[in-house]
Amino acid sequence: MATYLRNTSGLTLTQLADELNTDTQQWGGTTNEISIRRATDELLSVTFGTHEVPATQDGMEQLATFLDVPRAFLNKLPADMQQYVLANLLQRNPANVTVRFTDSGVQEVHKPTQARVEPRQIVTVAMDVLDSTAPVVEWWSDADELRIDVAVPEDFDRGIGGDREVGDITRGGLRFGQNRKMNHAPWVSSYLYRLVCTNGMEVPETGLRVDARKASTVPEVLAELNLAANHAFGQVEDQIRHFYEMRQQRIEGDVSQAVARMAQERHLPARTANELVLRVASELDPEVLGRPASMFDLVNLFTNQANEPGMRDRRGPRRQLESAGGHWVRQEADRCGHCHQVLI
Repeated sequence: MATYLRNTSGLTLTQLADELNTDTQQWGGTTNEISIRRATDELLSVTFGTHEVPATQDGMEQLATFLDVPRAFLNKLPADMQQYVLANLLQRNPANVTVRFTDSGVQEVHKPTQARVEPRQIVTVAMDVLDSTAPVVEWWSDADELRIDVAVPEDFDRGIGGDREVGDITRGGLRFGQNRKMNHAPWVSSYLYRLVCTNGMEVPETGLRVDARKASTVPEVLAELNLAANHAFGQVEDQIRHFYEMRQQRIEGDVSQAVARMAQERHLPARTANELVLRVASELDPEVLGRPASMFDLVNLFTNQANEPGMRDRRGPRRQLESAGGHWVRQEADRCGHCHQVLI
């Protein structure tokens, strides 16, 4: 099967923790102690207390969110108008504020009373459950969202499976996420990473969830995240085993129709569904495979589509494809050989 391959981050959890912890500082005061000035015609800087840092787009969006200014509106403005709007609002609304920053710019802006889980603390939970040397497949952390995909190390004593006779190995791990913009509690799910095609798969969690009650403290949230992560990782070996057992679940009838039906079930956009169907003839035809296609093949088709170069910057659609694969791995059901509807 032709595949879209991708590069991993090249970091271990220890290295990611170091990167996220680099020179982060915190300042507390009121918004009318924050000023924005023009460093050049196009560049702004932000000053709070004795600190002055570059006004990056991410930093300006953080300030705008705190002041209830829509980001889409802010980003349409030239630098001088951004300065005018935010500077005036900062002076007119002397609210208490906490700013986390590095020398490169503002990282977060929030109310002092607002409990915030730092990205580095989520990495620490991952190290507690897996290993500090565990490879990070992919990660990002910005004003909107945090995502960390991590698999077990190569010689880990558990969480690895597949078909070793042909070198087809899948490593289990965890996917952590958090809506940073809305300051939701972080979440975690099982994560499977198939090495031969660099496919990632998020298996939906049906057990423990992190309690997002507003009264929860950061230590309480982290303790629950740790519990949920252990629960999720405890399932990955069974999930990998079932994934490879799906090779025995042959697809009867028209494979293209099966792909279209599965895409519809997971509410994938029509364009994505069409792209998947177009790949069937060259990748899943029995004459190409040398055998009938199986559910294993179809799951890999969907999860590999998330690696397609045009998809790599589209976080939501990518997760939708990877979650679809994980849904079918957890689901144990046959399909009608004619219409490919799930048989209950």
